[in-house]
Amino acid sequence: MTGEIHIYDGDFFATRRHQRDPEILEEEPSHGAAIREMFANENERFFGEPQG
Repeated sequence: MTGEIHIYDGDFFATRRHQRDPEILEEEPSHGAAIREMFANENERFFGEPQG
């Protein structure tokens, strides 16, 4: 289990976000659908069945 605390200054929803590709470690724009898929896959792996 992991957790993070982030402190934002400014417009939280309009801020562009980035992530690193786990294979090649290059920075790329963050996409909500990709993040949701990643969490769904890890939750399935952790819990052993699809969640939701």
